[in-house]
Amino acid sequence: MSNASYLKMKTPADMLAVNFFATSGQLKGRFVQETDPPWTIWWEVPGEQGFISRIGNMIQGSLEAPDTIWEKGTPGSQLKSMQWLDLFRKAVIKKEESRQVADEVILMTDNKETFFGAVKKHFVLQQGQMEFASFEGRRDFHLLRITRPSLWVFNTLEESGFTWFNLVDNHSGIFVEAGWRIHDISGLDCFNQFRVVDNGVLLIQKDGRLVNLKPSWKKGESIIKVDFAELKVPQKSEDAAIKVKPFLRPTDRHHLAVFWKIQNHQQFKAIVANEALKSFRNYRSWFCADGRLFISARGAQADRALATVLSDAFVPFYEAEERVLLPIGKVLSPRLSSERLHAFFEASDKDILCIEEEDGELVCTLLGEADMLTIEDFIALEVERAAHRAETLKPAWKFEFKELKKKKQLIEIEVKAPVDMKLEAISEDGQVASGSVSMASGRLRESRINLEARQTSESETATLRLQVEEIDRQLNVNATDAALWRRRSEITTKLRMHVSTLAALLNSAVLSGNIDLMIDCALAYVKENPTLAALGQDRLSELEKGRLLQAIRDEAVTAEFHYLLLLVYGARFNDSDIFAQAVAGMKTGFASDRRQFYGFNELRVAHGGGMNVENRVELLTVDDLPRIKVNVKKFLQQVGCCPDIFSIALLKMQLVKMFSVHLNEEIAGALIGKVEFSFVRGWNESFTGSQFHKYFSDMVQSWPASVETAAADSQVGRWLRLLSMEKIRETPLRDFFTGELYRPPYLFSRQEESVLPSGVIKTAKWLGGLDTADFPETSDGKQIARAIYRRYSDGEKDWSDFFKAAMRSGDTLAISKTQRLLLLMVSEFGPHKPFAEFILSPRIDATQKQEWNIYTLTMYCDMFRLCLAYRIAVDEQKLFNYLINRIPQPPNGWQDFIDSAEWIIMCLLLTSSPVRRFQLDNLTGRAVRWLPHWVAKEDYQNYAQTLTVLSFLGIGVLADLVPEKLEIHQLLEKRRVFWIQHAFSLSTSGQKAFDSWQKACSN
Repeated sequence: MSNASYLKMKTPADMLAVNFFATSGQLKGRFVQETDPPWTIWWEVPGEQGFISRIGNMIQGSLEAPDTIWEKGTPGSQLKSMQWLDLFRKAVIKKEESRQVADEVILMTDNKETFFGAVKKHFVLQQGQMEFASFEGRRDFHLLRITRPSLWVFNTLEESGFTWFNLVDNHSGIFVEAGWRIHDISGLDCFNQFRVVDNGVLLIQKDGRLVNLKPSWKKGESIIKVDFAELKVPQKSEDAAIKVKPFLRPTDRHHLAVFWKIQNHQQFKAIVANEALKSFRNYRSWFCADGRLFISARGAQADRALATVLSDAFVPFYEAEERVLLPIGKVLSPRLSSERLHAFFEASDKDILCIEEEDGELVCTLLGEADMLTIEDFIALEVERAAHRAETLKPAWKFEFKELKKKKQLIEIEVKAPVDMKLEAISEDGQVASGSVSMASGRLRESRINLEARQTSESETATLRLQVEEIDRQLNVNATDAALWRRRSEITTKLRMHVSTLAALLNSAVLSGNIDLMIDCALAYVKENPTLAALGQDRLSELEKGRLLQAIRDEAVTAEFHYLLLLVYGARFNDSDIFAQAVAGMKTGFASDRRQFYGFNELRVAHGGGMNVENRVELLTVDDLPRIKVNVKKFLQQVGCCPDIFSIALLKMQLVKMFSVHLNEEIAGALIGKVEFSFVRGWNESFTGSQFHKYFSDMVQSWPASVETAAADSQVGRWLRLLSMEKIRETPLRDFFTGELYRPPYLFSRQEESVLPSGVIKTAKWLGGLDTADFPETSDGKQIARAIYRRYSDGEKDWSDFFKAAMRSGDTLAISKTQRLLLLMVSEFGPHKPFAEFILSPRIDATQKQEWNIYTLTMYCDMFRLCLAYRIAVDEQKLFNYLINRIPQPPNGWQDFIDSAEWIIMCLLLTSSPVRRFQLDNLTGRAVRWLPHWVAKEDYQNYAQTLTVLSFLGIGVLADLVPEKLEIHQLLEKRRVFWIQHAFSLSTSGQKAFDSWQKACSN
């Protein structure tokens, strides 16, 4: 040791630099490590020549010379030799969880096809800037440097034919093999600022080898040749024209109502009388000479609670184009711009066009901006008229004062906190009148919640995130554990997740009944949002109160905070109406405006992890290509069993169209293969079914343009709208439980329910007293379920009359309806405990005979979903094996098949059974058997319905992630229930609850 010199290796940069010079022959020595703590790593330089001269000879231009080279020192203990590969893997390089793509990469390959494929695909995508260099020697290889590369291109290349290297952060010439990263090599502690000079590149391989190259880069476009077909210029026809008659077609898209047509003036007057006048501040109206009345919401400041009331009472419209209004649920076909429509109707660009349909014809009403009135102007006009008609009344009350003595008296005045003051007056005939004056509740206290926390290190953050995920898993089992919610809030405070902390703490406060803590959460929450900060002020003008209420009602405020802020506002400003509105809204979980609860998705990862998943359906992506390939192969095997070759080609093309939407066209083509319809074109017109085949082949090949050509209310139109199943990506899991994505299997008839022995109205008399808005003549059950829930929330004991009577009767039809109504109630308002009494377990007794029809098939599906909501164990494999085997096959039982198939498919997507994929494939085989049956009959509508069922089965290839998200959905539903129960408690307490909140706000 005495003859050697030692360089201290303090950073990965030091180790890389030393190894680089050693492998290039510029530096001799070896790596050694101390055998005692702190186990420092050194580079041992043999004592053959002077140390300084060796360092000088070492720097030969390959690397940029740093200001300080290395620290020379003396080891503190015995030394042991270290191999570079071991050292490299322990101290320099670290494996990533997945292969990420940097903004700049270098692809290295010795395969020309791979090289040209990467260049071509990037060029076709018009993504990335490319440079290339080729090297000749014992083995030719190519480098391709790409800025902003495409990960998809790398995934489509042969994996064994290339390696790509990612640029190291803050360096221009150092690249590390994909899937690995090196520790920071440019920090302040680095004695060796490791940088490559002279346009060279250093490629760091995962096995520790360093490749130093000085390529001569050329532009990637220089090897691309673009061929165009011969240019053809068509001649213009002066008189030819295509005439299109616009119409309104139905749509499933959700639009925001901003305009209303008032047909019942008395109903509108009742709404005006019941709502605060300030709620109409951002609304405008038109009063037409023919008696028509229109209301418009102006801007984002319009009161959305009032908009919901108007939408329930009158025909709502939305703004399809600027100043062009269409009825909700309709779109103009073809879509025309605002400028073109205004020009067509010769209207000013500031006029409003209200387009609706009457007797199959489009009717447009032009509303001028100058004719627009505020609601206040209209009401003021009515008040003025009333004042002229009313007689002046003389006061009938007289106040008497006792005679005052004139001697001086000392008067002491005690000023107390404001309280409600009562006034009394006596009239001449002895009558006593009384009233009260309400005062503000006093100074609002400050929040006692401290959200400040120090910045955690990377390792501390990782540990805390793991703790949050573990708590989330426990909450999935026990969502009503207040201690767990408080523990979660303590951890997220350290992670500086303020809103998440308050949401968890708020859940804990509700479960433990802690009003003070709830108010603290509210005051801390408004500090995070400037538009809500006014709630923490002592005094507000009426205008400021209106602005504050508007901010509280903003759609971005989640349900629990919306509810909480309204409670605090009502208690703080002595407004019992607002307090009561908050309670009434939460009693239904704000279902009418579909306000969502806080999602706790701040730690969201790709595929699950406790609560850290958005409450929406997630499909497999291009990153899951191996998994998709297996599912596609099994699906196509079932499709290939169809005896009709045309139907096979049609289903493949349908799948290509679907995957092009959810993945991309290139991957869709690679998964399905080339689909040919040329044989259809060659069929003679006299060939049986030729027109049928050509019709459907044209429809699927021209999709999505063909959506506009088919009648919207036809089964062909529904098939084309759902062909790609694009809406499934926008569907919350709660809508999986209501059938909103697809049609209801059967309808409730008001007339039948009043005469059937176990009918809904026959057994629950109070339902017969409902008007047709709450119990329509024909309904899918949603309105009836809402009416029953309102009865339950009002505390009426007869809410369950129908359920009890149906269970006693043993009538399968009635029992099926109970499960349907219960499912609709649970889906919209959460799994309340009293509902569980009427949930049946979906156990099928194979020894007993049972009539299998649409009611029994869907009844077991509804039972299964209810058991999911209440976490009741179900033998999913046995249940769905039995149901699938009971689905009718051709030529009999078509109606039961088509009415139940979609329900069973959606239930299968929610299962976690290990044979789920097999069951979906089995159902695919059964559906495919109906295709040749309808081809033979040339039944267009039923053939289209079968294709729709196969669209649901096709999306099942990508919907493998749904069961992974059910737990978070169930947790969110349970949270909704305990918030609704809190509102029930306040509603029952009445004035006492309002007083306690007022007191808590001023303490």
